[in-house]
Parts: sequence; structure tokens; C-alpha cells
Amino acid sequence: MKKFISVLCAVTLVCCGLFLSCDNGNGGEPEAPAVSASTTYTWSFSDLDLSSYSFTSSNDSSATLPDADGIVSKVLIGGDGSISYDSTPAGLKLILSNGETGGSYNKINPAQSGKAPGSDGAIEPSKADMVYCELAGPFTAKMIYGANSNTDKTDRTAQIVIGGEVVASGTENLVPVTPVELAYKYTGTDTVKVFFGGTNIIRIYDISIEK
Repeated sequence: MKKFISVLCAVTLVCCGLFLSCDNGNGGEPEAPAVSASTTYTWSFSDLDLSSYSFTSSNDSSATLPDADGIVSKVLIGGDGSISYDSTPAGLKLILSNGETGGSYNKINPAQSGKAPGSDGAIEPSKADMVYCELAGPFTAKMIYGANSNTDKTDRTAQIVIGGEVVASGTENLVPVTPVELAYKYTGTDTVKVFFGGTNIIRIYDISIEK
């Protein structure tokens, strides 16, 4: 009889221990795994301050240096040849630099009127030059872009490039007047440069990276 009681007590203690270990204060229900909140970093170009940067005219007779609204066109970036543009919220930087296939910006226009879904402010990298952000994955990159004129452009394609590879393309040989979005989800964990632009001049209204 004493042996039976001892065994019963041992079993009871084990069961109680298991029950208590599962109890999180919510009636014994197991806790849901924590979900990491993501952050979306954005660049609209409307708050891009060009006052501390120097510019030189490209070989274009219509080149203009910063005016009262901070607009430049047909220019090369002076100094070290790059602009570092903080995201909103702060945390990432977008780099505008003199590229290899033209080296100039058709226009950098913080005062550009938005055209939905694009917001105010825009940049127009020349030819196939691009702007980029360097960060570790995973992330989702998006670009809102449109034609840099009052008519559709049918001789160029918008692109997102990582590691020299085109990972996302807009409609081939079509950049519409009404802005559209191009997105790519990078699932790797490496630190990479993600480039935004096209095969010729496009107007980039907004860039965002969700991480």
C-alpha cells in the first residue's frame, strides 16, 4: 500500500510540473511566437536638399545649375561625385552618383509636382545610370516611376538591378505618363546594392524599401 501511494505521489508531481510549465498566465494557453515588425524606408525627393552640393554642367547647352527651387538639369555632381540621401525614417541611405553610362542627371527636381500614385519631387538619372541603396536582406524594394515628358516613352524600360542582374522590369519599351510601381522581393541575407532606374531616362517619383 505504501509503495502504491509513493508511486501515485510521484506521478502527481510530474503531471503538476508539466502543467505549470505550460501555464503562461493565460489559462495555460501557449504563447504565440513573436512577430518582428517591419519598417518601410522611403525617399520622395521633395525634401532632398542640394544646397551643400556642387554641380557642373554636362556637355549640353540646356544645362542649368540650382535655381531658387533647387532644381538642376543636365549636370554632373561635383566633389566626390555623389549625394547621400537619408531615408524617412532615418536608417538607410540612397546614393545618387555620376554613373558610368552618361554620368549626368537629366534632372533632379525637389519641386516636381506629384502625379498619383507618385508624390511630389522626382529625379531623372540620365541614360542607363541608376541610383542605389546598400543593405542586407531580406527586403522588398519598390519604385514609382513614369515618363519624363507629357507622352508615353516607347523606347525604354524601367528596371531594378541587384548584383549586375536585372531582377525586375517594367513593361518592355514602355514608360507611361501615369506613374506605375515596380517591386522586387529579395529573400537572401547578403548585403547587396539595389539599383533603381531604366535603360534610358525615366522619372523616379518615389523609392521605398520594406525591411
